[in-house]
Amino acid sequence: MNEYFIRELKSKITLSDLLSRYIKVTKKGGNYLALCPFHGEKTPSFNIDNNRGAYHCFGCNASGDAISFMQEHLSMTFVDALKELCLYAGVEMPQQTVQSAERTAAIKKSLDILEHAMEFMRKNLQNNANAMRYLKSRSISEETIADFKIGFGGVEKSSLFKELQKGFSESEIEKSGLCIKTNYGMLDRLHNRIIFPILSHSGVVIGFSGRIFNGEKDTAKYVNSPETELFKKSQVLYNFHNARKSKEKFAIVCEGFMDVIAFHKDGIKNTVAQMGTAFTREHLLALSSRFEEISFCLDSDNAGILSQKKVVEMLFEIVNAGKVFSFLVLDGEKDPDEFLLKNGVGSLKSSVEKRILLHEHAWNLWTKGIDFQNPMEMVKLEGHIATILGKNPVPSVQKHYDNFFKNKIYQSKFVKRQKKTIEVHTQNEKFPRNEATALAFLYQNFNAIQETADDLEMKFKASEIRELVERIFAGEDLSEDKTMEEVLHQNLVPELEESQIGSYYKILYNSLLLDDIDEELIQNRQNFEKILFLHKEKQKILKEMEEIKAFLFPQ
Repeated sequence: MNEYFIRELKSKITLSDLLSRYIKVTKKGGNYLALCPFHGEKTPSFNIDNNRGAYHCFGCNASGDAISFMQEHLSMTFVDALKELCLYAGVEMPQQTVQSAERTAAIKKSLDILEHAMEFMRKNLQNNANAMRYLKSRSISEETIADFKIGFGGVEKSSLFKELQKGFSESEIEKSGLCIKTNYGMLDRLHNRIIFPILSHSGVVIGFSGRIFNGEKDTAKYVNSPETELFKKSQVLYNFHNARKSKEKFAIVCEGFMDVIAFHKDGIKNTVAQMGTAFTREHLLALSSRFEEISFCLDSDNAGILSQKKVVEMLFEIVNAGKVFSFLVLDGEKDPDEFLLKNGVGSLKSSVEKRILLHEHAWNLWTKGIDFQNPMEMVKLEGHIATILGKNPVPSVQKHYDNFFKNKIYQSKFVKRQKKTIEVHTQNEKFPRNEATALAFLYQNFNAIQETADDLEMKFKASEIRELVERIFAGEDLSEDKTMEEVLHQNLVPELEESQIGSYYKILYNSLLLDDIDEELIQNRQNFEKILFLHKEKQKILKEMEEIKAFLFPQ
């Protein structure tokens, strides 16, 4: 059986999740515990380590991995255990034929070539002063170079080919994708470039990416190994083999290798990068098998914004109660590498704590530069949101996100309109107009709105008005109070029918908060609307009860 396939299969399985199908598993710290299924015990000593994909019992010393558990606990053969795990992980089981045996041998040969090439290019780096100087200028230390196995492709155009030729045939080397057959002979694909090895999710080198560093023009900044049976960009995430060992419950997805390295230098190890392609469902599946939350930190230039929008739309198609998605926005810089260079050690770590959830980030992206008073822009925005949410198959997800965006649209239209039309401070009046109006309205209609008003904290800046409001709530008679009389003489409150009192009070309450920050305005408005809704529901229920009572006990 293909060893590479087995290793990759195990990397796709979260061991505690698998074992919880057969035994009761409890989380403790970073690991998981269970009563050992291989011997009788009352205190759990069966330890499950997801990062290593292994278990060990400290009572009977039983240990192994997903395959051995299926064999020993369920009495399966090796092949049957593999079949069961393939079904569990959604992976196709390779067929054991003469052709597959040849294919297995070819894969092993390719892995040997790639491993040999990686070690050769790592040595090359140590012997090239220009390449080392460049990495030092990017604040990449010897330790970081070792952690990421960074190398150098060599100045000579065929140095790697000559090295590999010592142990492999020209045909085998060509199939690996590291060298190209030309009219001038076999040439190295990645010569004179800084080399970033690309490791599979289980930690096996499967390809490379080479970066220019001498300011060369008319050439691609990055060149990757060609896609092979081992290396598929739509399935592989750079540094996932390291990120999955992190104790964090969330992963950060970046655009480039240098971004991952920047986070690593700032002490953040749960970071991966796309391989120059769009984020795919295969990437999502790999991350979801290990992390509870997936956060995106993508570039803020025009191309990066376009990439963010595409990711947001894809996430809304699949988001549900079991998945958490967020975004990390770095103010002022294009990417994490530039952000760390400018702001210093600890800056990325601080920014990670400020990541925002998918729906908030989507709102910020979709409404940048929008005029909320323009009907056609509102039509376009609402249509765009409806189209994206409509692709999610879960009705409750559609409903609650739709409510969120409708509320945000209402808030934005209201706040902008009120800020334009309400003049809070006037030169010709003793008190701010909105506060004086609210005071007069409270005094004149207190009995009608008392039940709602009692639950609200109304914030008045004018101390004299604040004192009068407190006296109104205390039930004092203010008919002889001079300040109250002065306010009432301004004739600020219109004559209202009883059915209009609630609506007018709502407008007053909102305008009263306009001097406060927007978040506080929004929160208070939401609290008010909740109270008002509950009050209306209560009145509706009381009315229905009266109707039922009248029906059951007619007079």
